[in-house]
Amino acid sequence: MNYERSCGFVVYRLRGGVREYLVIESLNGDVGFPKGHMEGGETELETARRELKEETNLDAEYVAGYRKMVEYPLPKKPGTIKQSVYFIGKYASGELRRQESEVLRCLFLPYGEAHEQLTFDSAKEILREVDAFLARENGEAPLTTVYFVRHAEPNYENHDDAARELSEKGLRDRALVTAFLQSRKIDAVLSSPYKRAVDTVSDFAEKNRLAVRLVDDFRERQVDDVWIDDFDAFCKRQWSDFSYKLAGGESLRDVQTRNIAALNRILPEYRGKTIAVGSHGTALSTIIHYYDERFGYDDFVRIKNLMPWIVEFVFDEAACKSIRTFDLFKP
Repeated sequence: MNYERSCGFVVYRLRGGVREYLVIESLNGDVGFPKGHMEGGETELETARRELKEETNLDAEYVAGYRKMVEYPLPKKPGTIKQSVYFIGKYASGELRRQESEVLRCLFLPYGEAHEQLTFDSAKEILREVDAFLARENGEAPLTTVYFVRHAEPNYENHDDAARELSEKGLRDRALVTAFLQSRKIDAVLSSPYKRAVDTVSDFAEKNRLAVRLVDDFRERQVDDVWIDDFDAFCKRQWSDFSYKLAGGESLRDVQTRNIAALNRILPEYRGKTIAVGSHGTALSTIIHYYDERFGYDDFVRIKNLMPWIVEFVFDEAACKSIRTFDLFKP
C-alpha cells in the first residue's frame, strides 16, 4: 500500500469576540481548509505553514494539543491511501490573498457559516472538534447542538394522531435522516412519543445502537377531539392569534410553552453534547418562533409539506446562538 500525505492548518481569528475560521474554495468547487503535499525533508508543521502562506498569503501561530489525520483511498490511484493531517493555527499576520492557480476564493467565516460551506463531512467534523478544543482551552461553556427532525410523510388515512404511522414514502425517506445524522456524531436520540416521529429517527438510532428516549412534551399540537377538514384556514388563524384554540385543542402558545419547557429541561442534561429529537411541523415551528419571531405563518406554509425536515439549534447553556435549516431533498 502506498501513502500520500498532505498537511494543513485550521486557522481561526477573533473578530469582535467571535471565532472565525478560514475556508478556501479550490478551483474544482470543493470547500475545505488550506493544505498541501509534503516536500523534501519537511516536517508536517513546516508543510502546513508553507501551504497556508502559498494559498492564502497568511501566517499562523501553531496551537499545540491538536492533530487530526483523515485517511481515504484515491480512486484514480489504486492502492494509494491519502493521509491529510490538520493542526490548529491562530491567525498571526498577512493580508488575505488567494493563490490564483489553485484557489477560487478564501475567507474567514463564523463557525456556523463555515460549517455549512465545507464540502466534506470529514472537514465538518474537524471543524467541530477544533471549535470544541478551543472552547475548552479558553474555559468556555461547551456548546450543545440539537437537531430537531420533523417526521417523514405519515399515513393521512389514519386519523389517530398518536398512532399515525409513516407512509411507504415516509419509510423510504427516513433514510435521508439517517444519512444526515450519521456524520454528526450524535450522542443521544430523543423523540415525541407519537409513532411517526419515533419511526423517523428510530432507523438511525437502531443502526447506531442508541435508544430512543420519549419526551411527552415534545408531542405535536392537539388540534381538537375531532378531525379538521379545513386545516389551512385553522392554521392561518392560529398563526395570526397565538392564543386561539378549539374547545378540545391547544393554542400555538400552549404548544410553544410545552416544547420550550421540555427543551430547557434536557439542555442541562446533554450539555456539550449533540442530540437528535424526533419532532413535528407545528411543534418545531413554534420552537423556531420562540427564538426568532420573524418565523411566522408564511414560513410555516413553505415547510408544511417538507417531510422530513431538519433544524439545527446551537446553544450556549440555555441561550440559542444559531439556527440553521436543512432541506434533505436538495443536494
